[in-house]
Amino acid sequence: MCYFITVIAEEPIEEILISKNLTNYNIRIKEISNKVYHKIENKNYYQITRGCSCEFYADSKTNNETEIKKIIEAFFNKNDTLIFDIVLDNFQGQYDIGSDIVTIMKKHPQKNITIEEFLAKYPLGLSYNTVFIIKKASS
Repeated sequence: MCYFITVIAEEPIEEILISKNLTNYNIRIKEISNKVYHKIENKNYYQITRGCSCEFYADSKTNNETEIKKIIEAFFNKNDTLIFDIVLDNFQGQYDIGSDIVTIMKKHPQKNITIEEFLAKYPLGLSYNTVFIIKKASS
């Protein structure tokens, strides 16, 4: 069983951020929109991974917490709202973690959270299999 981090955003992430994180930290920000079934129109789908995302969530020694937070902030700087989910893949072949992500996420509870709360709780203060709707704090 593995964890997979999925981010859904209106505006795409910059290619320079994708290549910098891959080169410097071996963090892959995979754009998966073209393979997602039942996707929300005008949204960009990404997975943050090294094959899976276990290290970024479950392993406190190798979670690249600072780098992952910077990636989320970079997404958020271009978007008013982000959708974020840490999916535990225990589907045993029932679903494909990429193409079926919308179907999977519909089964998870949703939680509204501000970007500040999200960054303060990442990684271990966040529950997996929960869809986080990340927004700016109300003024």
